[in-house]
Amino acid sequence: MVCDVAKYQGKIDWDALAPAIEDGYVAIKASGKYANGADPQYARNVEGAVSHGVPFHVFHFLYCLTEAEARRDAGLFFRTVQVVGHWPLFWALDCEAGWGIPAKQARPVAEAFEVELRRLARESGPGEIRVGLYIGHNVYKSYALDYGRYDYVWIPRYGDNDGTQAGSKRPDFPCDVWQYTDKGRLPGISGDVDLNMLIGDKPMEFFTGKAEQKKEGDTMFTGKQLAEFCEQVYKAGWVYWYGTYGNPCTTSLYNSKKKQYPAHYTADRASGYKKDIDGKKTCADCVGMIKAFFWKGGDLAAKPVYRANNCPDVSANGMIKLCKQTGPIKTIPDEPGLVVWKDGHIGVYVGGGYTVEMKGFAYDCKRVKVTSGPWTKWGRLPATMISYDPAPEPKPEPQGLRRGDYGTAVRAMQEALLRWDAKCLPKYGPDGDFGAETEGAVKAFQAAAGLPVTGVYDEATRAKLTGTQPVQRHDVTVTGDSVNVRSGPGTSGTRILAVVHKGDRLPWQGEDRIVDGTAWHLVEFESENAWISGKFSKVC
Repeated sequence: MVCDVAKYQGKIDWDALAPAIEDGYVAIKASGKYANGADPQYARNVEGAVSHGVPFHVFHFLYCLTEAEARRDAGLFFRTVQVVGHWPLFWALDCEAGWGIPAKQARPVAEAFEVELRRLARESGPGEIRVGLYIGHNVYKSYALDYGRYDYVWIPRYGDNDGTQAGSKRPDFPCDVWQYTDKGRLPGISGDVDLNMLIGDKPMEFFTGKAEQKKEGDTMFTGKQLAEFCEQVYKAGWVYWYGTYGNPCTTSLYNSKKKQYPAHYTADRASGYKKDIDGKKTCADCVGMIKAFFWKGGDLAAKPVYRANNCPDVSANGMIKLCKQTGPIKTIPDEPGLVVWKDGHIGVYVGGGYTVEMKGFAYDCKRVKVTSGPWTKWGRLPATMISYDPAPEPKPEPQGLRRGDYGTAVRAMQEALLRWDAKCLPKYGPDGDFGAETEGAVKAFQAAAGLPVTGVYDEATRAKLTGTQPVQRHDVTVTGDSVNVRSGPGTSGTRILAVVHKGDRLPWQGEDRIVDGTAWHLVEFESENAWISGKFSKVC
């Protein structure tokens, strides 16, 4: 499905709209004849598309009547897109009868606009761009534009205009995209919306930037390659510049990004950016490190090619939404190349319990244990971008597991310890990381079992532990009609995670806290720790 949106669609519910256009794209009006030039809903619509991984084009309604005005309006169009900070797949000129230009002036004015737009993109934007043309059916002949110079031609023609393609008339002129109604209906949009379909010989992949599925024998990036690239980024000392993706630090790039993202490129940071420029550093932001891998083809020294290797230009939140498989961070497999995420930030798991991230202006690139980071979720990027080889199940060395080890074998041991004593790992739980807390739990079990207290999970300890009968687990039963599950004990400063109902049961984590005279039970909810009031629940 292909639709185009502007202020007339109001505030779009992108959660509902995105699935309806999953296999297509959206064209978003950026600018035209408005008080400040920008469509009032442009920024919100772009953020909605990007955060949901929806490919998008942008368009500008032409009102200029001279070539000088056309160049001015091209600048307005470019700046509107640049300020929001996400580059589109295509930039389109919207040329209709409402433009109000005499037919003989249409061609030179449209071309002046297009030439200036391409110049601005080369000098201050993403480089070479692709430009489409929306041309009214009733002015196609009279305007006599050079249609061959545009990357695609888009023509509206409605016929009965009943919201369906069947009740509409196809264009009389050659084109790639047909807008067949302005009275369409889609989820997430409360009123009418323009609907379009492809009728030329260009496939949908041309418009969405999504390459066809890799065929057998084609080169495919692997998770291990992504992890190795990020390790190289860390060793090379890349620095954090917001909105970049493996670019050389230069004065011209700094000036461009300062204009594009003034909230990030503030005066108090100027000396830091100058130091990076003088040091001839390479820069990226958090998701930019991942994009750099694909856009550079895995070569640290290569020049990035925008949207290369089937990697879209998305935010950190948009990248995690591309992942076809995700899970809570404490369940992360030991597979190099997985992405790790928290709201608004992303990094890469490089194996052995460590991640690499472009952490921020004050930190640049960091390599830290996954358990030390802020991460809440892990994800596998889609098969169209990368392939993963599942890591073999780690096996304990003959001498056993010990402090500093990491992986699924450690997690299995921790889960066995929790079956022995549900309170023995109160802080971190079964996180797969053999740290001080786990070592203490092993020692406690060894002491209780009459074994040598070494803190090493050797064969004797394993045999004794796995042969132990598990302690009885308790649940918390909800007694109230509709009860909030919260991120912490008490109602002040905590978030509501969900609402549960009378009779629901949640695993009790063996801990209660008294807040303002009320007992709160620590429970497990969707594999995370949560809290529920004892006024409306009981341990049983």
